[in-house]
Amino acid sequence: MPVRALTIQYSFAVPRNVVPPISEPSGKPVPTSDSLAFPLRDQSVFDYKDVVAAIQEARAITGHNIFTPWRDAVGDREKGRDGKNAKTVEVEDEGEGEREDEDMAM
Repeated sequence: MPVRALTIQYSFAVPRNVVPPISEPSGKPVPTSDSLAFPLRDQSVFDYKDVVAAIQEARAITGHNIFTPWRDAVGDREKGRDGKNAKTVEVEDEGEGEREDEDMAM
């Protein structure tokens, strides 16, 4: 019987000269791409509660062990990268003259 699991695949395009963060549990560098599986608790029955539990576990583990360390390693190097082609658009809302910023790719 195949194992029922939530599988997450990720791949980061990291800027040059960024030192890979070190994983706390293993002491090894955090990979820029990988695939992780989070098995459902009860393999004999499909239950949405098991799916939600797997999603919550995946979110906690990937956030703490993968995404946050890479965000910290990259730091401000990517800040403003998408902003080069961003444009400010003014939107009138029932005559109140509020200003709203929107990113628009050119």
